Amino acid sequence: MPSNVPPTEYLTIFLVKEGFTGESQIFRRPLELDRVRVALGPDRAGRLYVQTSQIREPRWLRLFRESSDPSTLDVKVASSAAVLLVESGARLLALTFGHGRHLLKLEAMEENFGFHAALNFMNRDRVRAIERKRFDALSRHSRENASREVALREFGLDRQQDLVRSITGAPRQGKEELGRRMSGRDSITVAVPTNIHLLADLVDQYKDLGLDQSYREEYAEIGQLAEIDRKDQRDRLNTLLVDKLRRGDLSRTWLAIPDAVDWSDVGDFKYSHARSATPHVDIHLESYFDFIGGINELSFEKLKRHQVHSYSLSGDPRDSWSVFKCIYAELDTPDGTFFLDNGAWYRIDASLVASVHQQMSEIESSTVQFPSYSLREDEADYNARLAATDPDHLALMDRTLTLHGGGQSRFEFCDVFSSGNNKRLIHVKRFSGSQVLSHLFEQGVNSAKLFLFDSEFRTKVNESLPPGHRLEAPQLRPVPEDYEVAYGIAMHTRGQFVLPFFSAMALTRAHRDLTNLGFRVTCSKIQIGS
Repeated sequence: MPSNVPPTEYLTIFLVKEGFTGESQIFRRPLELDRVRVALGPDRAGRLYVQTSQIREPRWLRLFRESSDPSTLDVKVASSAAVLLVESGARLLALTFGHGRHLLKLEAMEENFGFHAALNFMNRDRVRAIERKRFDALSRHSRENASREVALREFGLDRQQDLVRSITGAPRQGKEELGRRMSGRDSITVAVPTNIHLLADLVDQYKDLGLDQSYREEYAEIGQLAEIDRKDQRDRLNTLLVDKLRRGDLSRTWLAIPDAVDWSDVGDFKYSHARSATPHVDIHLESYFDFIGGINELSFEKLKRHQVHSYSLSGDPRDSWSVFKCIYAELDTPDGTFFLDNGAWYRIDASLVASVHQQMSEIESSTVQFPSYSLREDEADYNARLAATDPDHLALMDRTLTLHGGGQSRFEFCDVFSSGNNKRLIHVKRFSGSQVLSHLFEQGVNSAKLFLFDSEFRTKVNESLPPGHRLEAPQLRPVPEDYEVAYGIAMHTRGQFVLPFFSAMALTRAHRDLTNLGFRVTCSKIQIGS
């Protein structure tokens, strides 16, 4: 390597929030740190904070204590931790070394600073890794590494399905001097040739990268969803939620069981295991307020501490969830729109909110005459009752699984099939968590695709249909425009039909995919009665 090229250093850089300048605001235990001024150039200096290293035996050595004397072995480890604070204009940046990030109060660091910097730095055709959470029926969290630098499109991102949490890539043209590769989430992690005299200028440029909003134009497919994992932000949102509920504002807020349950064996729900606790056939915010003695008694601590308990028809205890985990809520704040789902907070980009609402407005209600759903009715009984309302045109297909595709793969064509002039694939689900509805919408897409493109699947399905409902020529591809994919969602909520945001996104994806194939897609609320 030429002598004038500095060695490659691996830097981790955080941006301190505006207004956080004191050591007690930035560091967890500032009194335990040593400090030294570091010259970064003729006019620049930084402050290096170092935690005294502790020399100790490695943890793995204890495994051998019963059979040998570890003290005879000269094996020691030492942990190092340091943070360099550098001023850049009116902002502070924190460069961490060793275990230095554990010295910082992360709530004092800017959220997604590194993520935005990496997007502005990298060439979208030279991506090496992404970390994402995919909101589908499984809600999968994964890190995907490419064997070589590839275009971002190779990862198959969907802006309404994928929350990209971090990204790693190589520089775009003109950014090579800022690093050979950069990863970003809350902090920047970068490999860059540098020395102490070049560091200040680099820090200035990294700050500008992280604050630059131009990435939004180039990366419209990511960055519209963000999970809130900072405790201080979650605390603020929890406070806003409690204030909203204490004002009696229940708009876009309700209680729902977050998991799939067997409603055929659900007896009651209670907010306490006490014998004197009032049983409920379903859960609502109003009944919870009654349990705590009125809305003015509400607190976040109670939402976390109190449990929703389910009981079987015989009275045996079944599952339990915290009341907080059962809350779905949307909040509009000056900082954007946030929603709470299954105990986690998310920020939604305003353009994504508008897009999903617009797409939802385009989904029509079905002309299927859905009867009301009984409180203690399970899906099998309801679907049988629905099919019985018009046996000449409706065929029960619920629980009829078609073995297809090799192995033990089984597919449910639909819950109820409508033949005659109004051909429909009807899918019914009682509302619970977003993942349950995502699975329903995904099932509708998969079965419609198999029905349209796979003649073997159509033949097998046809054999399971009652004689009066069978296809005349299952070997021929059906005309999708002749068919409606109808979703029915049984809900106990009052007022207009409103889906949680993740469920709405899943429905709009299904609507997009199915209408592109030619199917008509509808969705209707089924009222849960007595």
